[in-house]
This record gives sequence, structure tokens and C-alpha cells, in this order.
Amino acid sequence: MKRTENEHPESLDAGFIPRSRDTVVATEADGEGIIYDDATGGMQRLNPTATLIWSYCDGSLTITEIAAELAAAYNGDAAVIEGDVLQVVREFGRLSLLQGVTGESDAEPVQPNDYYYDLSAVVAQQESSEHEKPRFLTEPPTT
Repeated sequence: MKRTENEHPESLDAGFIPRSRDTVVATEADGEGIIYDDATGGMQRLNPTATLIWSYCDGSLTITEIAAELAAAYNGDAAVIEGDVLQVVREFGRLSLLQGVTGESDAEPVQPNDYYYDLSAVVAQQESSEHEKPRFLTEPPTT
């Protein structure tokens, strides 16, 4: 697929190579990521799983390759993980955090917000025949 300069997040596929925008700075505290975009003043807080996926958004691997590495590291189903990684990367795109992706927040500044991605469902789904979409939560899941 030929890449355009400003792709819509929903057009991203498994061959996309995610790279954070130059204006985005990320740090980690207690396993959670904190992402700040100097251009918009927007801030996002990610759970540990989304933080791990964010760490791969350096422009070196495709979504398929990221999923393969995660599947090997966590002994998971690469196809299931690929779909989940794609969903998370699309969300990063919607939040205007990726180069070459026109996010929904490009029109107005992103307000500080918390996004939690619950990948624990991936492990449970390997035992289930039905695959749920990843869930973005406004609060961390209680266990």
C-alpha cells in the first residue's frame, strides 16, 4: 500500500510503520506512560500495555513486526496481538501522536486525558472462540 503524508487513522494497516511526532515526548512512571505533545499541549496517560506498544513507535518496525515480537515475548497468538496492536496504533493516530497520520485532534488541541488499554483480554481470548475489540477505558480496570 502506498503511504500518503496524512493518512486517516482508520486507513492504517498491518504494514504501517508507526513513528511518534517530533513534538511528542514520552516518559514512564510506575509502568505507565505519560505522553505530552508540545505542539498541542495535550497529555495522555497510558497503562503498561499501551506504554509497551508506544515504545515500539520509533519508525523501525511494522505493526506486524511489533505484534510478532510481543507474541514471542508473551507467548501469545501473533494474529490476535496484531489486531490489538493495530487498534492501539490507530488510537495513537486519532490522538495526533504519529507522524504521517491526521488525527481527530489536529483541528483542536487535545485535552489532558487518561487512556487505558486493557490487553489482558488478549490472553483470555486465546481460550475463547470469540475475539473482542480492545477496550479503551477512562479508569484503570479493577482487579
